[in-house]
Amino acid sequence: MDNHRLDNAYALPVQEVARRLETDPATGLDPALISARLKTCGPNRLQRQKTKSPFVILARQFNSIIVWLLAVAAAMSFLFGDIAEGAAIIVVLVINGAIGFVTELRAARSMEALMRIAEVRTRVRRGGRERMIDAQELVPGDVVILEAGDMVTADLRISQASNLQADESVLTGESAPVLKSVEPAGREAPLGDRSGMAYKGTAITQGTGEGLVVATGMRTEIGRISDLAQWRRKRGAAAGKTARQARSPAGLADLGAGRTDHRRRHPARP
Repeated sequence: MDNHRLDNAYALPVQEVARRLETDPATGLDPALISARLKTCGPNRLQRQKTKSPFVILARQFNSIIVWLLAVAAAMSFLFGDIAEGAAIIVVLVINGAIGFVTELRAARSMEALMRIAEVRTRVRRGGRERMIDAQELVPGDVVILEAGDMVTADLRISQASNLQADESVLTGESAPVLKSVEPAGREAPLGDRSGMAYKGTAITQGTGEGLVVATGMRTEIGRISDLAQWRRKRGAAAGKTARQARSPAGLADLGAGRTDHRRRHPARP
């Protein structure tokens, strides 16, 4: 059994998920397995990202070549007396920057809130006994007990559900609560159609239920999204650095040297 993550748990019957996780939905995980799995999988928390101030987020909205070109176009319009066109470009830049700023600020605040999920406590069944534990101590195979008002602290395969509903807007953008069940979904089912799953970061809005932990920490769906977002930001920063280097005299010299070297190695054919 892969202690790190059980893929396609949403498409498997509850009994099969429990078998692969070596757990029992009725009694919970054997306490003898917990320490080993915690050591293997690590704490159930997301990687903390560097907090960005609102000023930095706002500045990022105007740090692109396209914005700079439009700003130059607006300045030229004002210079040649075309006030209406220059003002229109400025308005577009401001609106675009405001939308980007609000969107990125909300995303940053949402991620900060998700980071705090590991600081809450959750109810589990282990060795036949119910107990409250820190969410960061959850491991694959744990049986989590859910009720209205709870925050889902790991990715769960629903094993019991009584009018159980969850708000999954943090993942899907859909504001309407989703009714949960124990039935598996098709292997090609999108995340929003996996009614047999409850995902880390979502909230239980109604009913009661139980679920088997199938993924924790950065191996959860929200963890993968966070990891992808970090990778894109790093890639964008690297691309920006390359562009700045290319615009510098040294960068232009390097590019020129590269073209010269390429021509020496691959001379033009007559």
